[in-house]
Amino acid sequence: MEADGHPAARACGKCGGRMERGFAAENSQNRYSPVKWHPGAPERSWTGMYKIDKKQLRDVMAYRCERCGMIEFYAA
Repeated sequence: MEADGHPAARACGKCGGRMERGFAAENSQNRYSPVKWHPGAPERSWTGMYKIDKKQLRDVMAYRCERCGMIEFYAA
């Protein structure tokens, strides 16, 4: 187990290959940061920006199969 309680080694559900832990990054004004998850469908405010409740944001973890390339995402 890793420090955050997730298994250190995972097997791919598609081909059985080794899954490598990582994260998805988003680029905003040439700065990269990890992607966040928010519940519900996206809604825009009158300014055109998306409505976000920061208390509901969750970190997103990703696992990528080294054999077939499949990616699994998890909101922690």
